[in-house]
Amino acid sequence: MVFTDSKGLLIYDTTIDATDYIPLSEKPRYVTEIDNETVAVSSDWDWDIRIISLTTKEVSRTIQTSGYCYGVSFYDNKLYAAFKNGNKVDVQVIDRDSQNEFQKSNVVPVFSDSVRYITVNNGKLFYTAESILYCCDLKGKIQWQFSDDKHSCLLGVTSDGNGNAFVSCLSAHAVLLVLSGGKKYREILNRSSGLTLPRGIHFAKDNNILLVCNKTGKVSIVNAK
Repeated sequence: MVFTDSKGLLIYDTTIDATDYIPLSEKPRYVTEIDNETVAVSSDWDWDIRIISLTTKEVSRTIQTSGYCYGVSFYDNKLYAAFKNGNKVDVQVIDRDSQNEFQKSNVVPVFSDSVRYITVNNGKLFYTAESILYCCDLKGKIQWQFSDDKHSCLLGVTSDGNGNAFVSCLSAHAVLLVLSGGKKYREILNRSSGLTLPRGIHFAKDNNILLVCNKTGKVSIVNAK
């Protein structure tokens, strides 16, 4: 498991119950897995994405984006990155190929200028913008959206690959499961589950594990079957 803090990457190896650390010059915030040994990291304060080897603990490549870079997600051999240039937020899509890694690029327009967290899974782009969760196709066309008066300040988002989304709610100290279509949801974790100001969230579909990071520094790991 790989986590960001204000100074670098914290790596936790569950197989041997050991931790490691990779210091970084800029404050990292968002991270996505490229493969078992490689991650991509972005920061609110940078115009680039760093590809980092967990084996060598070095930055193997730096990818320039078109603006301040926010959430990142890797899917189908492409790197998706929300970026802001001026007052507009879009998602830059950077193709990865064997000949010229992470070079081909295009842009997917998004609906809101306050997008921070994104995830891409099974041909769907999910992103949060203040109190709204959006589900789009990979051209940016909105498929459905979700909002609820009781749950404002939606942040981290992840998907199970079947069209359903898990989203963290900072104001309610909760995690919601929003079913495909955006019409139904349920609160699956909250304060009684030990959550405090949940932010980053990730669903590992291989073993149905949901990981939720709290602002307090604690991590909740739950079976999400």
